[in-house]
Amino acid sequence: MSDPSASAASSSTASTSRYQPSREEVAEQWLFTEEDLEYTPTVLAGILKPAEERKARRRGVGLIYKVAERSQLHSHVLHTAALFFHRFFFRRIMRPPGFPSLYSGQRTYVYQDIAIAALYLASKVEEGYRKLDDIVSIACQVEPGRVGSGLEEGESEEAVLKNGVLAGEEILLAALCFDLIVEHPQKQLIVAARKLGVEIELLRCAYANMHDAFRDPICTFFEAPVLAAGVFALACEDAEVDPTTYMAASDDMSNVVGLTWLETFDVSEEEVEGEPAKGREETCCTNH
Repeated sequence: MSDPSASAASSSTASTSRYQPSREEVAEQWLFTEEDLEYTPTVLAGILKPAEERKARRRGVGLIYKVAERSQLHSHVLHTAALFFHRFFFRRIMRPPGFPSLYSGQRTYVYQDIAIAALYLASKVEEGYRKLDDIVSIACQVEPGRVGSGLEEGESEEAVLKNGVLAGEEILLAALCFDLIVEHPQKQLIVAARKLGVEIELLRCAYANMHDAFRDPICTFFEAPVLAAGVFALACEDAEVDPTTYMAASDDMSNVVGLTWLETFDVSEEEVEGEPAKGREETCCTNH
C-alpha cells in the first residue's frame, strides 16, 4: 500500500485545477445502497446472485490492486479505478468466464477486462499514467490463464486482453457518462487526521479500512467525507479509542473550544453511526 501522506499530496495536485462536483451532485448520480445490489443488471439478468456478484467484484478489485502495486501506482489511483469498476457494474452486466458476450440481446462483460480498463483510465485521469502494454503484461503475470475474453488459435493472451481493455475503456467511459472527477476520501482522512493530531498507527489502521472498503461496493454507499469519517471511527473502535477525545483548532477565533472530530470531517453523527459499521460486516462476510 502506498504511503498515505504521499498519496494525499499526489491526489491533491491532480485535482487542483479541475471542477469538483458538489456532494448533492455526486449523491444524485453515483451513490447506491445495499438494496441496489439486489437489482443490478447482472442480478436482474439472472446471471449471478447478489452474493456471487459481490464476490466477483472483490476479485476484480483485487486484480486492480495487484496490478497497481506492481505498476507502482499511488493508492488514490487504484481507489479511483475501483470506484469506476463498481459504478460500471451498477450500469452494465457482468458475465462469468465462458458465458456468452450476448445474453437475451444484452451485452455482457468479463470483470477482468473492465478491471484493467478502469485502472488504465484511472492512471490517466489521476495523472499517474502507465503504458497500456505494461499494465496488460503485468495483469497477465498476475492472473495467467484467467485474464482476457478467450483465446483463439494464434492469439496471445496479452493481445486478447489489450483489445478487451481498449474496447472496455470506451464502454466504461460511456457507462460513466464521462464523469471522471472523483472526490478522494483518503485525502480527507489524512487532512482531518493531521488537524486532530491522530497517531500514525491509528491513521494507518483507518487507511487500511479505507483500502479494504474499496474492494467492496460499500465504497459507493457513502459520500467521501462520510466514508473517511466512518473508517476513522472503525479504527478507533478496533483500537478501543474514543474518537471524541480528538479535537482540532478552529479558524473561528470565537471558538476557543475547537472542533470535534465530526466537525473536522464535516459530517454528522447520524451519517457516521450505524451504516459504515454494518457495511464493514458485509465486507468481512464477502472477503473470502
